[in-house]
Amino acid sequence: MSEELNPDLEKFFEKIGLSCIAKFFKKYTVEEIYEVEERDLPSIVYDKEFIKERIKLRNFLFSSKVSNKNGFNAFNLRTLIEYDPKTKYLPQRENQVSKLDLSECNAVCSVIVREWFKDWTYKVGIEDYNYAWTQIKSLFPMELKATFIGHEQKRGKLQEKVYYHNKQRAAKKKKASLQLVASPRANDDLFIPDDPNPVDDTPDFPTALDFLEKNVGPIEKAEAIWTKFFEDIKHKKIMITDFKILQSCDGHRLYTLHFNMLFEDKSDRLILMFPSFKIKMLPHLKKNVKDQKSREFIALLMANDDNFPESTENYLFFQALHGYLVPVAHYDHKLKKNVRFSITNSREFFITTVRNLAEMQVEINKHKAYKAKKKLTLQPMIFAIMPEEYTFSKFIVLITDVSYEFQNLLEAVTCAFVSHYTLHLGFMDECDLIWTFIQRYFFDIDNPEPENSEQTNKKKSDKQDSVKALMNLL
Repeated sequence: MSEELNPDLEKFFEKIGLSCIAKFFKKYTVEEIYEVEERDLPSIVYDKEFIKERIKLRNFLFSSKVSNKNGFNAFNLRTLIEYDPKTKYLPQRENQVSKLDLSECNAVCSVIVREWFKDWTYKVGIEDYNYAWTQIKSLFPMELKATFIGHEQKRGKLQEKVYYHNKQRAAKKKKASLQLVASPRANDDLFIPDDPNPVDDTPDFPTALDFLEKNVGPIEKAEAIWTKFFEDIKHKKIMITDFKILQSCDGHRLYTLHFNMLFEDKSDRLILMFPSFKIKMLPHLKKNVKDQKSREFIALLMANDDNFPESTENYLFFQALHGYLVPVAHYDHKLKKNVRFSITNSREFFITTVRNLAEMQVEINKHKAYKAKKKLTLQPMIFAIMPEEYTFSKFIVLITDVSYEFQNLLEAVTCAFVSHYTLHLGFMDECDLIWTFIQRYFFDIDNPEPENSEQTNKKKSDKQDSVKALMNLL
């Protein structure tokens, strides 16, 4: 930098990563920089790098002023997403007429929430949400506020992530309190931050259990109870399926909460990773899949030209994936011989496609009868309601005879997956290979299954080899 530049100002520009534009502020102090208005910024266009720095300085100063005047956590969303590997491509979508898909919305929300909670004790207020929305809207004008901020009946995606952060903070606070009491040598000055959303002060576990068993809401109170008594619910032999709260339309949130407390907030990994996975996996599908039906799905994907909605494209991708992860042989104790399920079996037991709810009930009865002959129960199932070809009205996850509706297939798959861990269920034999791949690749969970199954060691070994081979390619 120039020697004429104020030393403090030199450090200032180094800190925010600017060099080209610094020479225009030789006579300024750092304090005066913060008072610069947009009209004071140099307007001469020199080169692309200069333009980038002018925009970056403008955004930095705007964020600083907002933060100083209003006292809430201000940030520049464009800068945040450009430096995050999951969102760095999103500025290319700026001002386009198309909306962000679900995975992109979640990624943007994660970046914002991570910025908010750089200070673990930060309390998010309404000003933070409103400011975040102005940033989102400025970059992506087609987005709807309700998607991120929600309304009286339903939280938005930003609020959901803050909510789960506060739950996690409450659980850590409780754990720290217990450790402090338990240890005679504990530091008396141990700092435990106040929780802005304290967990419901339920008097005892039996009373909490009674609420879960007899009520269908409010789901927020159930989540608070579940968080507070997580260790009791996890370790004690309780018939979770008898909880009436799980019969509510939002009951699936408890499965997700349970999973996140087991595996440190991994529930959104499928949604975040699936777009990049499709790009990496498609060449392998084209090259290696031999099954005719799977190749038809691949052909549809290749000829799509972005005309299919996101859920339709994801549906086709899952259907084609069964042709790559071909079911391995297993030993049937009743028949006393090795049996191999077909690709069709795998596909139908993973996602069952029907035209309406009446057809869905017929399929449920059919699957139950099939399982009853084997003296097995029906594990979580996903139904795709497709009234017209490759046009889906909704996706339904059936867990212990309770149905949960979703508009997005990846959310439905995530719900079905995490419920295995809450209910201690093994994957169904017919489609266990694709579930195991989802478990290992997307959720990064190495243990063979949520619960011990009846599979032989040979089958487990073959299955792990198939999944490992595919993971090595990606």
